Amino acid sequence: MLLISKPLIMIQTMKPVLIEKEDILVVNFTKPEASIESSKIISILNELEKAVILGNSENHVKVKTTFATSNGLRMVETTIWQSDSAGITLKGGVLIPIKSITDVTIL
Repeated sequence: MLLISKPLIMIQTMKPVLIEKEDILVVNFTKPEASIESSKIISILNELEKAVILGNSENHVKVKTTFATSNGLRMVETTIWQSDSAGITLKGGVLIPIKSITDVTIL
């Protein structure tokens, strides 16, 4: 009997994979496959603003940031030092473009 399997397709609705911030240097950022609602974008920008303040505080609060890559969703838990319209700068000078960010959670 011949079995024909369907191709495995990775979609960005899958659970994000936790990676180290140093591994961000080798990912290819993309826009999320699904469009993000404007209310979610506003929420992300507000959380990033808070995250920068908390990241630069004495406690250096960490943030879970989820972002889209060519290999699916990735997530990193680290301090955000700076944020602007182009992207965010993490501890260690690692950059993530704003267009790729799908979620931000202050830990």
